[in-house]
Amino acid sequence: MERDSPAGVIVERNITRGYSIWKRKIPGRYKWDEIDCAAESTRLKDDWERLQTSRQYADIMTSRRSLPVFKRKSEILAGISCNPVTIICGETGCGKSTQIPQYVLEKEIEMGNGGSCNIMCTQPRRISALGLAARVAMERNEVVGRVVGYSVRLDSCCSKFTRLLFCTTGILLRRMLSDPELEGVTHVIVDEVHERTLESDLLLLLLREHIQRTRGKIRVILMSATAETSLFADYFQQGLGLRPELLRVQGFTFPVRELHLDDVLELTGYKVTKNSRFATNKKAKSEVMTTSASNSFDSWESRVVENSETNMEYSEATMRSLDTVDESVINYELIELLLSTVFSLEPVDDTSNWKAEAGSVLVFLPGMMEISKLQARLQNSKQLSAYGVERKWVLALHGSLSSEQQKRVFVRPPRGVRKVVLATNVAETSITIDDILYVIDTGRHKEMSYDHSKGLSCLQETWVSKASCKQRAGRAGRVQPGCCLRLYSKKQFKAFDDHQLPEIQRVSLEGLCLKVKSLLQSKVQSTLSKMPTPPDPDAVIAAVQSLKDINAFDAENETLTPLGRHLTQMPVDARVGKMLVFGCMLKCLDPVLTIAASMSGRPVFFSPQDNREEARLAKLRLSGTSKSDHIALVAAYNGWITARRDGWEAEKDYCASNFLSREALASIEASREDYLNVLRELGFVPGDISSLEGSSNSVRVIKAVVCAGFYPKIARVRHPEKTYVQTEGGTVPKLAAAHEVQYFTRLDGRVFLHPASVNFSAGHFESPWLVVTDMVKTSKVYARETSMVPAYSLLIFGGSISVRHERQMIVVDGWLEFEAPARIAVLIKELRKRVDALLLAKTGNPGLDISSSAVVAALLRLLETDGF
Repeated sequence: MERDSPAGVIVERNITRGYSIWKRKIPGRYKWDEIDCAAESTRLKDDWERLQTSRQYADIMTSRRSLPVFKRKSEILAGISCNPVTIICGETGCGKSTQIPQYVLEKEIEMGNGGSCNIMCTQPRRISALGLAARVAMERNEVVGRVVGYSVRLDSCCSKFTRLLFCTTGILLRRMLSDPELEGVTHVIVDEVHERTLESDLLLLLLREHIQRTRGKIRVILMSATAETSLFADYFQQGLGLRPELLRVQGFTFPVRELHLDDVLELTGYKVTKNSRFATNKKAKSEVMTTSASNSFDSWESRVVENSETNMEYSEATMRSLDTVDESVINYELIELLLSTVFSLEPVDDTSNWKAEAGSVLVFLPGMMEISKLQARLQNSKQLSAYGVERKWVLALHGSLSSEQQKRVFVRPPRGVRKVVLATNVAETSITIDDILYVIDTGRHKEMSYDHSKGLSCLQETWVSKASCKQRAGRAGRVQPGCCLRLYSKKQFKAFDDHQLPEIQRVSLEGLCLKVKSLLQSKVQSTLSKMPTPPDPDAVIAAVQSLKDINAFDAENETLTPLGRHLTQMPVDARVGKMLVFGCMLKCLDPVLTIAASMSGRPVFFSPQDNREEARLAKLRLSGTSKSDHIALVAAYNGWITARRDGWEAEKDYCASNFLSREALASIEASREDYLNVLRELGFVPGDISSLEGSSNSVRVIKAVVCAGFYPKIARVRHPEKTYVQTEGGTVPKLAAAHEVQYFTRLDGRVFLHPASVNFSAGHFESPWLVVTDMVKTSKVYARETSMVPAYSLLIFGGSISVRHERQMIVVDGWLEFEAPARIAVLIKELRKRVDALLLAKTGNPGLDISSSAVVAALLRLLETDGF
């Protein structure tokens, strides 16, 4: 009996007749000494020959042979056999991702080498690895986890019998950390190499050096969906002296009609007024007017054809809306209207007169927060119900979902149920949701970039490239003709970059430097100069110095410290990673998770132009007496969680009265869960995190952890000289005004507090030090997010310590001065050594509970009392 919601188990009804390809995970890991390779080779060959003669496999083989890549099968296999490196440029729809790994596997099996064959196929995203493993296993009529398996972070399904493993790039890099020779691996396939992620570029460097070292023991196959392959060919030729084999495979997609915002506005009658929240002025609430969307799809098609072929001008209303609309804002109302229209119609294609059952829709959105917002809207949509869409699946697809949740998007809905998949760019390549007929493309995505104001690598929302637009549109034409509805204008599309910049040119290099040191023993600068696109040497120098500053690299050289060894395992910014480690160690994980999760998202606090003072006071109330923007954030988030328990109205009132962005708070909630999963994987968090909450209410400890992550971003407070006023009780010091207080940093000299900081109005600080996590440079340098920190936070988590005996002074990093006897410096140095020893012990024993040690207890006493 079919249900109105996708099951957790995926079944391919047409081919496997109800045989589930998703079974319970097969435990164990590939171990060469546990199998008899000769016997395994014989078994694999027998199974393969038996499968080819089965009636059940005939339909599968017919489908496989229809793919364009099949015509080049012999040539591809010959190229792989004769060359250490083969580059395959396969256009969308050619079948390279599913077929080429199978071709290699099948050839090895036919030659009697199946038992010793071990193919690793990397994917840039976990959903791709999962989807490809499922598809290939289905085509081989077997369960995932036997001959074909997958491995992604926090989830794997493979065994000692696995010969073809689909994995994320990070999984292969992690294996090379412990097994640089890739013992037993015969082939490495790097798919979607054109995406130019930091990890894929680093993998190319490691593979090139591996080939040089082993003289091509492993066959390397690079696969790209774009024609920009000469860079990779040149790269391996320079390193190996031999030019890789380069093969091109034309793709096949069904016709996809592409409509831009110009067409969508014209055809739906959707209008954006000057006072709309989707307008560029954004001064008032939405007042978006729509006309009836009851026109048939046939009229859509005929009108689009007429407009494009006769160059007919758009209506005056459409032109006004195009001139008014802010295309970078996600228009949920327009998406809902488009879905209502699409689902009320039956598509007809003029060229082939095909008619189809109502297809599913794939909507590309920038991130998880936008997906959640649209998902909630559509699930309760009265507009969809008015157009006859009563039964629907609205499914999310993004990288933070579990493997089981991601698999649900591949399930076909029962008859009469409409499916809408809301996805990030994970759905651009490598996966095929075979019932997609329509794509709605917002043209937006989130990519890693370096935020100079925070000194952090952050996810920022930007426009996609033209190459990505092409990939997205192609999702509608993989198995039948389709339509792509683009929510950006033709003019905007022309302004898009042709391709996305390589990640190495737009992010901080700290994470890459950590990976390089964990994988190779050479100097970071010399190693990165060998990358496919070498980074700016000055950027490398800055990254190495930053890692020394946070004690991830030894100050005297580039060797990894105990902390650095942990940070290499964490897929987060190094500063955020350090905060999370010490949040666990010092038992204040919950508030630190909130602070860390806020670092890469949009601002939680907003300040309307006509209510700025009220917004400032609201944030000041949340901060209490802490003199900390970070404590204000934690209080705001905790208050939101409490208000939400009382229902939607209470949540809305809480956010309004405190000038908080609900969307930003929801994003923090999701990121907290991601960070928590990372910490659990590394052994820092047990099943119950309550044991790591002992100091969660200690403002001093929380601020100390922020200081630990962001040192040396410290501002020194200079109060004005004391003046006195005469009162009836005598002469008393005059309180300084906020504008009389000055702030200085080591690198920028004098800086100014931003009006958004709770410390902007402060005229006195009990401690003359502020940790700064967000700096913005305009005509002046402004510190936007700050927290006052006591002396011991800087002494414990700062840089090198020296003593000026004649002045009874301890100096940190040559500029932070503290009046204290020399014995304090000795004690601090010893305490630092003990902390490093704890972290080192945990690298060898991830299950070790370091938060309960006597060293941590002493550390907490110092931080909570500031030595008194």
